[in-house]
Amino acid sequence: MSEWVFTATTSDGKKIEVKGCDVFTFKNGKIAVKESYFKNRTA
Repeated sequence: MSEWVFTATTSDGKKIEVKGCDVFTFKNGKIAVKESYFKNRTA
């Protein structure tokens, strides 16, 4: 599992924060599946 936060500013100056995580499934020592989950939030 990996947690992350993406932040950005739109062209009209609005701040955006997207908080999420990636969940990995491994097979034979390699990533077989990666699923991402996130929530949009205004900062």
